[in-house]
This record gives sequence, structure tokens and C-alpha cells, in this order.
Amino acid sequence: MQRIKDKILAKPLELGVVLFLILGVAWMAIAERWSQAIVAAEASRQVDLLMSQKQVELTQVATRFHRRSELLKAVPRILAEQEKVRAVLIDPQSEQFRSKAGRGLDLMVDSLPVDKILVVDREGRKLLSSDFDETMPLQGPVLRGQAFDDALHGRYSMRFGVGALTRHPGFYLSAPVRSGDMILGVVLVKIDLTTAAKEIVDRDLVLVDQNGVIVLSSHPALQLMTYPGATVDRLDRQTRMLLYRQQRFVALTLPRADPALPANVVRLPNDPVPYLLVAGRPGDVRNDLRAYLLVPLTMLTELDARRRVVLWPMLSAGFFGLAMLLVLLIYLVRTRWLRQQLTVANTELRRQAETDALTGIANRRRFDQVLAGELARARRYGEHACAAIIDIDYFKRVNDVHGHPAGDAALVYLADMISLSIRDTDLFARLGGEEFGLLLPQTGIDGAQLLLERLRAAIAAGQFVHDGKAIPLTISIGYAAAHPDEGPESLLQRADTALYAAKQGGRNRVCMAADP
Repeated sequence: MQRIKDKILAKPLELGVVLFLILGVAWMAIAERWSQAIVAAEASRQVDLLMSQKQVELTQVATRFHRRSELLKAVPRILAEQEKVRAVLIDPQSEQFRSKAGRGLDLMVDSLPVDKILVVDREGRKLLSSDFDETMPLQGPVLRGQAFDDALHGRYSMRFGVGALTRHPGFYLSAPVRSGDMILGVVLVKIDLTTAAKEIVDRDLVLVDQNGVIVLSSHPALQLMTYPGATVDRLDRQTRMLLYRQQRFVALTLPRADPALPANVVRLPNDPVPYLLVAGRPGDVRNDLRAYLLVPLTMLTELDARRRVVLWPMLSAGFFGLAMLLVLLIYLVRTRWLRQQLTVANTELRRQAETDALTGIANRRRFDQVLAGELARARRYGEHACAAIIDIDYFKRVNDVHGHPAGDAALVYLADMISLSIRDTDLFARLGGEEFGLLLPQTGIDGAQLLLERLRAAIAAGQFVHDGKAIPLTISIGYAAAHPDEGPESLLQRADTALYAAKQGGRNRVCMAADP
């Protein structure tokens, strides 16, 4: 694991590129969602503001429509009170009354936002028409609709209907023509949808009747489609034909334009522009009609462009910040890694500078440093300290007889044996050649004598084998106890003198130096 980590940290540029690609892809996804959320939130605020305005507007439009329809409903009522209309119904064969009344109806059509005025008898036969020159009669089934039936029952009404012959949809306003308590006939005033759309309807208004059929809209394609939740299919065939002159209806679907936008932002079939659907309250227009507004939201067609406007600066800033962060991170990690490598290298250099390459124990440099420190500490705290110099007896003979590899192996053998026999606080070092130094902190003369004698005996009794041959080894040791005012050089000099005495005394022995 550490090796993999080192390999990765050793290539910071490659690591930075990989991290930048991974984090860059993640940032692109995050920035895309954030930009969508920002634009959608702004669009939702605009839609909510527009919704409040349009709700007020819809109420006003519905009120105007209601008032205008009430005014227009007075037209058949006024005509029903005229004597010449009654005269035609009483005596349909009178050409004089028919001609005068017909011209009057024609003039009224020209001056009012209506398309046709009819006077029919109780059977639904046309007796008068605003286009009185028309020769084709409109017979009973043509005019027997809801407006006609309302008038025969003495009610003044405004109903949606479709002409049986013309197939033109519109609103029929009706009034009964009375003579005393008798109803002689009916006055019908028709307003085509095209006229209604021009005269009394806001361009965004949609009117839906009680059966869920769209009876008025500025979108021609929506005419006679069914609004979601329509109940027209529950009507029997005869009623549907009487009201709408058709059996089948196309259902209008209003899918949500965008999940991020309010639910009342919808789409119309085959129209890329989203619409704001504003629903009126029941009864705003009339009990049998409900008003809606379908307001085109052209500003929402540019949502994608607005998202890009928000997204690109966000991506640029994010990538720049990510690059700077990665550069800083890589710099810090790389610096830390280099510092660690430098520490390891320095430690290794220090180890190499203070360790003997052959035996792995401390070298002369390390021994001199520790010896000076231990003597200073002993003087400060009044403690004992001893130093010994150990030499392999007849080492030159080992090299000459068995070869230098055997001599090197003998040095390693001695270093291992003594290192395993001393304390952690003691320091064993190779001073050079076959000569070794042993520092014994907090150790007096007696303790040093016991330890050194044990080491000598262990080496003499041990078996050093090289290339299958047993080679006898012995050591000579000279040691000295440190005095308070004594320096490292003096102490080692006395120990070396003691070593010389041990060798002169026959080798394989321990000798203590005399006091300074």
C-alpha cells in the first residue's frame, strides 16, 4: 500500500489530471442541476407574479363577458316585445309585415355584434330572418335546440349550439314572443364564435360548457375539443347531436411543460410555447360556463438559453477554482511527501554516517558523540561510567589462514554476540579494523568487570564456523572508569593502555586501567 502511495505521489501531474477529470465531471453534473434550479426558481417567481395578475384579469374578463352577454340577451327580449314580430307570428302569410320586420332585423344585425336574428313559430319553422332574401327555409329540427326549448318554457337564455345546416358553432340567445299568456313563437339571436372572439372575448380566454366541451377559444384547433375531466361522453347520442352536431370529441391533453416549473405551466398539442393555465371560479361567467386563461409564456421558450447563460460562468468559475484547489492540494501533498522523503533520506544518511557498514553497529563517529554526551551527563549527575576497548586476538592470522571473508565474518560474529549480551543503554561500536569500543553508562568498576569477563568467556567458549570450519576466537579487553574531570580522549587512552596490557599479558583476558 505504501509503495502504491509513493508511486502516486511521485507523479503529481498525472494525479492532478485524473482528479481534475473526475471532479470536473462531478462538477458539471452539479452545475447543470444548480443552473436548472436557479433558472427554474426565477421562472417560477415570474410565473407566480403573472399568475396573480392573470387571476385578477380573468375575473375582470369573466365579469365583462357576463355583462356583455346580459346586454345582448336584451336584444331578443326587445324584439319579442315588438308588435310587428307578433303580427308575423299571428299572420305568417302577411308579406307586408314580413318585409318590414325582415328589413328591421337586417338593420339591427348591422348595428349589433350579432350574426343572425330569427323569428320562429312554436314548431321551430323560420318565419323571419335578418337575411330575409334567403329563400332556403330553416325547418323545425334546425332550430330545435336548448335555447328554443328554454324560450318555449318562458325562459330567457343564452346557449351554445352548432347550426344544423351551417355547422357554425355559436351562442344562441332566445326570448319568447307572448300574446297575453300564450307563447306565439321565439326570437333567436345567434352570435358566431368568430364574432364573439372579436367582440367580447379576451384573446387568452377559453370557455368550457357544463359538459366539458370547449365552446370558445382564440385557438381554432381547440374548438369543440373536450377539456380534461369532461362529461360529454356520458350524454346520449341524441343529446350530443342536438347540442354539438357530432358524436365523437377529441380530448385536449395539457401535459406539464417542465417538472421544474409550476404544475399550471402546460403545453398545448403541437405548440412549442408553454402556456400558463389560469382557472376561473365556477359561476364567474355563468352557471353553465367556466372560464380559463391560456396565457402564452414566450419568455420560457428561452429557458435553455438562460440555463446556458447561467451554466457557463458557473462551470468556468468551478473549473478554475477546482484547478486552483488541485494545484494547492498537489503542492501541499507533494511538499509533505518530499519532506517525508527528505526525512527518510536524512535518517538513512545519518544511519550510514553513524553505522558501520560491515557489522551494522555504531561506528567510531557515533561512539565519540555518545561518549562525550554520557561523560557530560555523568559529571552533571555524579554517576559512574566506564569505557572498554575490545580487540580480537590474532585477527591477522585469521585473515591470513582463512581469508579476508572469514575475517569479515569474524567481525560480524563478534558484533552480534556482544550486541545480544549488553543493555539497550550500552553502546557497542566498531572503532576500526578488529578493534571495538563498549560504553557502559551508569556502570561502576565492579559491574564493568563482571560484564566484560562474561563477554570474554562467552566469545572464548563460543564456536565460530566459516565455510564449515570451526575457527577459534578470543578477545582481549581493556577498560577504564571515568573520573569527573576526565575527557573522552583521556578515558579512551587509558582503556587502550589497559588493552595493551591485556595483550602483553597473554591475550584472552580483561585488564582495568589505572587511575589518571
